Amino acid sequence: MRVIHGGLILELVSLSTDVPPIRFVFPSAVLPAPAIFPWGDKELHILAVTSSGSLFRLVLPTVNPTRLWHDPLPKQWNREYLIKNASEQFSGVVHVQGLLCVTIGLTNGSLVRIEAEHIGDDSFHGVYFSHSSGGL
Repeated sequence: MRVIHGGLILELVSLSTDVPPIRFVFPSAVLPAPAIFPWGDKELHILAVTSSGSLFRLVLPTVNPTRLWHDPLPKQWNREYLIKNASEQFSGVVHVQGLLCVTIGLTNGSLVRIEAEHIGDDSFHGVYFSHSSGGL
């Protein structure tokens, strides 16, 4: 996974198969250190925070190893969560601690922690995020 074109595009490339890369275009620059997590052998989860104060969660199917993320996408394959009380432009270090927790160290010394609560089945389609912030 790499971020290109000034942070506006996230590209996913398979190093173990001949599957073509896939690109996602974001409305604003992706902050450093987006994360990717396998969920069993059926899904790949990508978490990315943008400079405009959004957290994106992309869920890609990986059931077919010869096609990976090129299988048909589920209905809710992506979600955008707006980070409330975010400054006009987010910048800082992002640390994804897992599928359910993201922290952002802002340049003014504040820390934003975004946590998800799991609702419903094991597919993470019933996940929502809430956040808290504070100074260091």
